[in-house]
Formats: sequence, structure tokens, C-alpha cells
Amino acid sequence: MEARRAILIACVLLAPAANAFAQPPNPPAPNAAGNSGAASTLAPAPVPGSNAASPLPSVPGPPGRNPTPRPPGASATSTPANRPASPATPAPGSTPAVPGRTPADRAAVPPIAPTPTPPADFANVGAAAANLPADNPLADLGADRSGGYGSLSNLEPMLNMIGDQGPSPFLQQFRLRPAQTQIPSPFPPPTLPNAPPADRRRFIPAIAPSVRSFKISENQSPQPQDRVYFSFNYYANVNGDLNRRLNSPVDQFRAYREIFGFEKTFNEGLGSICVRLPLYTLSADFAANANGRRQASTSTALGDLTICGKYTLALDPETGSLLSAGLAVTPPTGPGTFAGVPYLSGFRTTAIQPFLGYIWRRGKFFLHGFTAIDVPCSSRDATLLYNDLGAGYEVFRNADASAFLTAVIPTFEVHVNNPLNHRDYLSVNDPFAIPDVVNLTSGLNLLVRQSSTLTFGIVTPVTGPRPFDYEALLLLNIRFGRSRSAQIPPLLGG
Repeated sequence: MEARRAILIACVLLAPAANAFAQPPNPPAPNAAGNSGAASTLAPAPVPGSNAASPLPSVPGPPGRNPTPRPPGASATSTPANRPASPATPAPGSTPAVPGRTPADRAAVPPIAPTPTPPADFANVGAAAANLPADNPLADLGADRSGGYGSLSNLEPMLNMIGDQGPSPFLQQFRLRPAQTQIPSPFPPPTLPNAPPADRRRFIPAIAPSVRSFKISENQSPQPQDRVYFSFNYYANVNGDLNRRLNSPVDQFRAYREIFGFEKTFNEGLGSICVRLPLYTLSADFAANANGRRQASTSTALGDLTICGKYTLALDPETGSLLSAGLAVTPPTGPGTFAGVPYLSGFRTTAIQPFLGYIWRRGKFFLHGFTAIDVPCSSRDATLLYNDLGAGYEVFRNADASAFLTAVIPTFEVHVNNPLNHRDYLSVNDPFAIPDVVNLTSGLNLLVRQSSTLTFGIVTPVTGPRPFDYEALLLLNIRFGRSRSAQIPPLLGG
């Protein structure tokens, strides 16, 4: 009985301690009677003979632990006085506290700058980057790149050389019948029986155009490109000076040439393959016989197909200057005579033309050119050395990418053509002899929609005998793929 009574008294004494642990931090609102509902429910009945005002005794914990007595009024989640407080989270933009540093050391640490956010309009990235501090890694986007790949001045290397070459001279023997007398002779010469009729025609020399007419500087650039192109050339009075020196009755050769071509790059723009096919038309006025009667003749035919390849050997990525090399092969796929003219003699052979090309740029000014040697597979024809140099300067540039006319670039070219053999052009015994020729070319290049170039030019011979009086030409280049952009294609590895 005594043990049972002791257990009952211990339960009564532990009830207030359990209520202190379970009581919330804020007491509940009083009820209608003005007393707390929790207090009326959980408060134990007073035990007779007990002292309610006496402090609570310490509650023994589990074995091995010696809990610190909680002072009256302290909550279960409060921090003891001897426990160090956790560091506070720094405010945005402030310098976080570093353990072991004094306030003076922390004040010397510069604040962390926020990372700049690129503008939503990527067309204005350069303008926004120009306002960034110089030490910011994004500030380089706004740098002036007047000689690099970020401006329209990079279009100069995309321009092609205009060219100068006309139809090569080829000495022909024209047959003319002698003049017929109006009064027949009363004593005609006797005719022997079974004798063949006498051929009373005579041969006269004349210089006519030949089918050999490819030169690497004709609407070509040392830089590989992705493009389709068209060329139109008109030659006035071809070989007129030579025919006058030979007193030839054949004169006023007028030649027309249209070229259709395609070029495609490979290996990230380092090289390209080009295919071109010409269409020739020849008109001529010549004497039909010794009476001086003249007649005109016109003929049109396709020429020989040319396959050309070039590759970039060296490149300066800062300026766009480059050095390239290539080879052109022209097999005899067309007729043996120029424009298929029936009254001319034919000659066909394959021509091989290795070449070097170069571009040098400084700002808006540029130089470009070719050095090539044209070697026929037949020793009867002449081997030619070509040296071509052109210069241009950008005089107008439209920064509006949607404008119809983007840039205007005039160019001037000098072309020197030297035969390495067959140099006696006045000899009737060498039909393939060619004189030294120097031609000057002036042109105007119009860049349209940043993807097409329209070129007008005129060629004037300055040495004699002149191969033609003048040449007028029109070139159209339409770029696609990598070359369609206004910037230089990213030729790597130069």
C-alpha cells in the first residue's frame, strides 16, 4: 500500500512539468468565462498538504546525460547564454564578414561587381560593350575592327579582277577569186583534153581570232568563294592593227563572249573548284573577191570548258591579306574555230595554266593580282606569261544591311601579257605568233544587297599592235553559302 501511494504522489508531482513542455509560446485566447481553456483543462487538482508556490524539482534525464536545468520562463527553443550565436546572413551588395579579419580589413575588400547582362537585341552588342570598363572581358566586343572581319570594309577581297584578255590572234590564209573582165578575150587559150580546171583563186593572209581564250584574271579572285557568275565581253575591231599591216581585205572582226560559271568552296573555305563555259559570237566584214565586193558573216558556238581549282596557302586573319595557288585545265571540248566560223582554219589542243594569286589589304584600300603561265600541250602554239595587278578603294559604304546599294568600289588594273616563244607576229610562216600586249582596265563595282556584285568595265590596249580597239564588259557575281555574308569567310589555318 505504501509503494502504491508513493507512485500516485509522483505522478501528481510530474503533471505540471509535462504541461510546461507542451504549452505553446503564446497562450490561447481566453474563453467566454475569461479563463484560458488550456489552463482549465490541463491544470491539476490541488493536492492536500502540497505547496503550489514551491519551485519545481529537477527532472532526472536518461542515464549518462546531465542536462542543464532550464530557468523559469525559458522556452524549449531558446538559445543558452553560453552558446555562440550563428553569423548573420550578409545583406545584398554588402561585403560578407571573414572570420579572423578586423573591420578595417573588411572595408579594404572591394565589393563584388554584378555580371553584365547582354542586351536582348544582339545587333546592339557592340554598342553596349563599348560602354563597359576596359578590364571587362566583354568590352572587346565593342572594339573598332576597321581592318578585321566585323565591318563592311571586309568586302574588298570578295571583289574579282575584271580582266582584259581578248581572242588570241591566229594567222589564216583566205582564198579570193580574181576579178572577172567585162569583155571576154577573142583568143582564149586552148584547153588540153582531160586537163583539170585551173585553180585561179589566190591566198591572202589575215589575222583571225583563235579559240584559245582563257585567263585566270578574268572575273576571278585569289580568294576561294561560293558563287555563280556571268560575264559579257564585247571586243571592237579584233586584230585590226595586224590586218592593216598585212594589207588584208578582212577587217572589222567584232567578237562577243558570254561566260557562265560556278564556284564552290571546300575545307572550311580554304579551297574551291570552279567550272566555266564560254559562248562565242563572231561577226566580220570581208571581201568576197578581188572586185572589192564585201559581205558580212556571223557565227555563234560554245567554246572550251575550263575547270579551275585554287587553295589558300597563307592568310593574315587581322587584315584579310592572303596568298593562294591553283591550276586551270582547258580541254578542247568546243569547235576547232572561234565561234565555229566555217571559213577559218581549226586548231585544237589542251591548255594547262598554273597560277599564284594574292590579296593585300589596309583599311579601305586593297591590292589583288595573279601571276600565271599558260602552257599548251602542243609546241605549235605559244606559251604565255600573264602578270595582272589591280587596286581598289571603297568610296561609299552603307551601314544599313537592308539597303539595296551597300558599297561602291572603283578599281584599276594593269595587265601584261608576254609570249615566251612564237614572238615574230609579222611572219607568215608562224601562224601562232603573238606580240607583247599591255592593257589597262578601269571598272566600277556595285555591291547589291550584300550578296551580289555588279561590275562595269572598259579595257584599253596601250601597246601596239593592239589586239582590239577597246573592250566593254559587264560582270555579275551572286554569292551564296559562306560567301553570302558581308564578312570575310573565316579561312582558318593561314
